[in-house]
Amino acid sequence: MADDIPLQFTRQENIILQNSLLCLVKALENRCTTIDLRNEMSVTGKITEVDAYMNIVLSDAAVFDTDGECQYFPVLHVQARNIRNVHIPDNVSIMQAIKSQLKTNSPKMNKKLTFKQSRAKKQHLETLKLIEETKKNQSNKNET
Repeated sequence: MADDIPLQFTRQENIILQNSLLCLVKALENRCTTIDLRNEMSVTGKITEVDAYMNIVLSDAAVFDTDGECQYFPVLHVQARNIRNVHIPDNVSIMQAIKSQLKTNSPKMNKKLTFKQSRAKKQHLETLKLIEETKKNQSNKNET
C-alpha cells in the first residue's frame, strides 16, 4: 500500500463514486471518524483510503466489541459488506464535502468538437438564421 500515491479509479468506479453517497465517505479521508459494523462492533480511527466499493482502510484504529473491550491496530481494513454506518464528524459540512468530491473526481471534458459535432452545429446555426429571415419576411408582409 503506497500512502503517497492517490487511487486512480476506472471509468465504472468513477460512475459509482459520483452516483452514490460514497463521495461523502471519500471526502472523510484523512479524518478521524467512527464506523459501526454489522456485528454490533465499532471502529474508530483515521480513514486513510476509500475505494469505489466502500472498502475502507483506517490507521491507528481502535476496535470496540459488544462488551466494550478495545483492541488497537496500526492499520485496519474494513470490507464494505461489514459496514452498517459511517459517522460524519460535526465539523464536516456535508454539502460542501460532496460538492468538493464531485468536483475533484469529475472527468475532464474534451472541449474540441468532433467533425460531426461542428457540422451539426453549423447546420443548426444556418437553420436558425433561415427561420429568423422567414420571420422578418412574414412581419414585413403583414405590415404592408
